[in-house]
Amino acid sequence: MEYRIVFHPRAEAELEQLYDDIAERASPVVAWNFVTGIRDHCLALRLFHSAAQSGSKSCLGLLVIGAPSALLLRSTSNEC
Repeated sequence: MEYRIVFHPRAEAELEQLYDDIAERASPVVAWNFVTGIRDHCLALRLFHSAAQSGSKSCLGLLVIGAPSALLLRSTSNEC
């Protein structure tokens, strides 16, 4: 089953701030590649349960994964 991925406005703001910080310290290309990688990883979770099978923990509608750092995501499903 595919899920729709929606970025919370605070997450969008944090990604924009992260881009600005990296662009200033490294370069816009490095910042773009890094932030795009995070977005792509999140968007790949549209196949929620297949991602959860790779050692992640899912319960009460939450999925916790670790890449590149821990992410906590909410699902519309309450399956454990």
